[in-house]
Amino acid sequence: MASTEMVTVLEECRVSPPSSTAVDEKSLPLTFFDIPWIHQHLVQSVFFYEYPHPKTHFIETTIPALKHSLSLTLKHFYPFAGNLLFPPNLGKPQIHYADGDSVSLTFVESSDDFSYLTANHQRDVARLHPLIPQMPPVSVSNDTLVAPLVAIQVTLFPNSGEESMTLEGAILPFYDRTMVKDSNGPSPSSATQKMVMVQCPKLPHVSSLTVACGYTWACVAKARARSSDEVDENELQHFVFPVDCRARLNPPLPENYFALGKTLQNEEGVLRGAEKWLSDLESLNKERTLGVSASPKFAVYNIDFGFGRLQKREMISIDETNSISLHEGKTNMGDIEVGVALPKMTMDVFASIFANGLKVYD
Repeated sequence: MASTEMVTVLEECRVSPPSSTAVDEKSLPLTFFDIPWIHQHLVQSVFFYEYPHPKTHFIETTIPALKHSLSLTLKHFYPFAGNLLFPPNLGKPQIHYADGDSVSLTFVESSDDFSYLTANHQRDVARLHPLIPQMPPVSVSNDTLVAPLVAIQVTLFPNSGEESMTLEGAILPFYDRTMVKDSNGPSPSSATQKMVMVQCPKLPHVSSLTVACGYTWACVAKARARSSDEVDENELQHFVFPVDCRARLNPPLPENYFALGKTLQNEEGVLRGAEKWLSDLESLNKERTLGVSASPKFAVYNIDFGFGRLQKREMISIDETNSISLHEGKTNMGDIEVGVALPKMTMDVFASIFANGLKVYD
């Protein structure tokens, strides 16, 4: 949510798909992959780009271009312009798009330091919150709750850079929900790989993703224990991460399937025990659980909106979700960039544990 103390609003508008869009009205029922995420925290993602142009150019040239580009994008990704509907009497939620639906788009100017916000050091997450757009309010129509799906904000840092939170997608989406069958209706890789191989020499293969997650998880658990009386370092910890199972379903889902096709896999099959997923997750102690947001496979540093190379991407929502973020390295696709959000005292302990642990195997 944008803070008026940190940013000045330049323009607020709503953008719809072009009037030539073939779809007049469409409903996409949520599948059992989607429903567990309804009550989760909103995904809040920020992309930073350098923008060496004056404010007048931004207002006169860039703003109109971004509006037009978003409208053309919504022609193919029209559900984002729609709403999530919660029918009365506990009816099944669905994404509904009707002709004239639109996305909230806000342009603001920030007085904050672009270099500070994009640096690879500890930063106060409160200074990133003004870059998050305000979601339009939930409304009620004919006893049905109507919730917007997305809001976008573009923030100008005068003579420094431009930050924009934008829609992602390089291929046209696939919307057929009948394909899903409900069964019940910095880079730690090199040093940590060496550490794992020393301690577990019989492992046939250790991936960069495995060691990055494992090492970060261990450091977070130790930091929480050493900075809080409520968490014991020896208590059971949980690590929750998504797995892309689209190709493992029967029938397989296409790569451009629109919606969540990710879940946890066990040895007995992708969907075994699906009816217990939500209750199992809710039973975990959040103070002893760490999740994962994003993935190095998303290749976000290759996203090109016409502003040159992406300077940095931040998953702001990990501040509220007890998660870490994972991206590919900015300059080397083989590296893994890990984002962590912790209270200041815990973060100081984490930074020390993280750095000292790597020195042993450097």
